[in-house]
Amino acid sequence: MYCAVVTLLFCTCFQVALGFYTQAIELDPRNEKFYCNRSMCHGAMKQWDKCELDAKMAIERDDKYIKAYFWLVKASVSLLA
Repeated sequence: MYCAVVTLLFCTCFQVALGFYTQAIELDPRNEKFYCNRSMCHGAMKQWDKCELDAKMAIERDDKYIKAYFWLVKASVSLLA
């Protein structure tokens, strides 16, 4: 039971954060950090296809943003598994 509650809270927090990052992207679609952080939220919830897409969007905006490459690789590897 405890694990189910922790998992629910964990996913709920990332769902809320996802909504905020989506709003931030609507306000400033050129900001690579918003895409990368939304990618991280998708990754935390194992939504690897969305994680990969947002990581690519972050890299398109700043091709030197290492954190975005991390999420791109993590999502790509997870999609292969």
